[in-house]
Amino acid sequence: MARVGYSSDNVAPSVFNLDRLKLQKEEVARVLCIEQDALFEHVHYVENENDKEARGSFICLGDPKVLGQEGYDDNCPLCEAARTYSCVGQSSRRFLSYIFKYRTTKKGVLEKPLSASLLLWVFGEGVYSNLVKKREEWGDLRKHDLLLGPCQAERFQKFSIEICSDALWLKDEQLKAMFIQTYKESKFADAELTKVLGRRVDANAMMGIVRKSCGVAPSVDATVGVVASGDLDLDSILNPTVKEDSEVASSSEGTKKAQVKKDAKPEVASEVASSVDLNDTMDFDALLNDI
Repeated sequence: MARVGYSSDNVAPSVFNLDRLKLQKEEVARVLCIEQDALFEHVHYVENENDKEARGSFICLGDPKVLGQEGYDDNCPLCEAARTYSCVGQSSRRFLSYIFKYRTTKKGVLEKPLSASLLLWVFGEGVYSNLVKKREEWGDLRKHDLLLGPCQAERFQKFSIEICSDALWLKDEQLKAMFIQTYKESKFADAELTKVLGRRVDANAMMGIVRKSCGVAPSVDATVGVVASGDLDLDSILNPTVKEDSEVASSSEGTKKAQVKKDAKPEVASEVASSVDLNDTMDFDALLNDI
């Protein structure tokens, strides 16, 4: 038996305690994509005003290849229901990645001393396509900060994305060390991060959600032959290539800020892309421990 004090240091780490990127209206932010890729899942959003357990985002049970070609897979009860009932949204890809958000004014001007917070950035297909174009034009995004905003609609997080000519974390060894340490100590396994994108339930539970939200059961259980929940191999159905990681980071310092010397030279975040000589030989994968 043991006793524990009321301290944030003693709170068990959870992905739901991680702060997420959310810009205020008219806000401009400077951020760094610390990862070279993004986690994604196909998800459905279900509307239900009367039952919160049947409302929200749920991970699609369809085959990713079929979803990519057809946009739906009737082996998933929510895909089948979405073709008939407006309360169930079509399957769509949602993405998630770790980023650092620099401390700035609402207009995007960097504040002294220079610091940044590690956040989760959840975004949809449009933002993903935008980042792909930036990556194809400029190369590794870890060598370039991104300028987000001004935010036009806070609810829908609608803002433009510009690429900066440099990445501030590469200009200062102390800042670089802080970014790397904070990222390593705060990151969760992909299996845990997936929970941020949506709830993972089996086919029988999904049919119950359809009954509660739409008032009927989808025909998939009668015509397609959905297997019992105990027989579902969700890992192979959802994403055979998703990386598995059995360990979840135990550090509770996920919200630590990265600090640099107080005399760090201030920079204005409105600086956008221009030519710059960067160290193209830097091994980021080794630097960030095989991310």
